Amino acid sequence: IRLFFYKVIVPVASLGYKIDIMGIAGNHDRQGKDRPVTNAGERYLTYTIYKAMEMLCKEAGLKNISWDVPIKEYSYFDMFGHNFIVEHGHAKGIQPNSTALEKQLLKRANQLGIIAKGIRIGHFHGSIVSNNGRHIVGPSPVSDDSYGDHLGYVSYPAMMVNYYIETKERDTSFYHSFDVNLESVK
Repeated sequence: IRLFFYKVIVPVASLGYKIDIMGIAGNHDRQGKDRPVTNAGERYLTYTIYKAMEMLCKEAGLKNISWDVPIKEYSYFDMFGHNFIVEHGHAKGIQPNSTALEKQLLKRANQLGIIAKGIRIGHFHGSIVSNNGRHIVGPSPVSDDSYGDHLGYVSYPAMMVNYYIETKERDTSFYHSFDVNLESVK
């Protein structure tokens, strides 16, 4: 929490831009072996971590930082009039390929009653940007672990930054994405 707050949030907040952070809880920090069925997000340790970082931002007076920490494992955000779904990504059937991600995007958009321009997923330990940013799989903030190694994932500790622009000429407000390598951040 301290490392992410002081090395990522505070420097970015000092730029003065409005920053919206979505904290979607994952699956590696649940208390039992079974995945919670209802309100899964709030039953993971990362929910508490994200809420603590939200509180730190408020206590530090970082008024340009806002947090959305849903009690479910998915949510959505509006960026310049375009909706984007955010989900952890370990639900049954999700794979890091365009076909599966598009299917999940349409499923969640239908559940939420929205038209979505894209989906943002975590869980797979590596970065993928496809279909001009319609499907984005973000990296993991931790490096290889024994579970990821067992499944054949190769990862490096990183966070992803996505840029959006207000536009009337383009079909989407998504503009660009890049990873911030956390490997050498101390």
